[in-house]
Amino acid sequence: MSRIDAGKLPCIHTKTRKSCASTVANCLATLARNNLAQTGIVNADVRTGDGSQETPSEGPFDAIVLSGSVAEVPQHLLNQLKLGGQLIAIVGQEPVMQATLTQRVSEQQWRSRALWDICVPALVGFPQPSRFKF
Repeated sequence: MSRIDAGKLPCIHTKTRKSCASTVANCLATLARNNLAQTGIVNADVRTGDGSQETPSEGPFDAIVLSGSVAEVPQHLLNQLKLGGQLIAIVGQEPVMQATLTQRVSEQQWRSRALWDICVPALVGFPQPSRFKF
């Protein structure tokens, strides 16, 4: 099963047996459900929820895709990956961010690699470190 951003669901569903998308925006969830229905995709579920909060999941997941930037990937999302599962996220703070691919290699170990430099808006609700320092 994959947990992905609702807007990306139609593009990724063919690679997994079942996909689950989550978004904080009701309008995006409705749009995603309508797009899935129009294309006849039945192996996907769209939910309204906050991925920044640690909540029980239907994981473990084969893939998790975050659609905006985070200062760092929360451990609770990494824990939802199955062994061999992958998470792609844009990690960092303006003006320096990188698309990053993280793979779970054991129960307590993950391997990450930067793919390319990019700068995108932060995801709502994910912690942002203070910019002010002495």
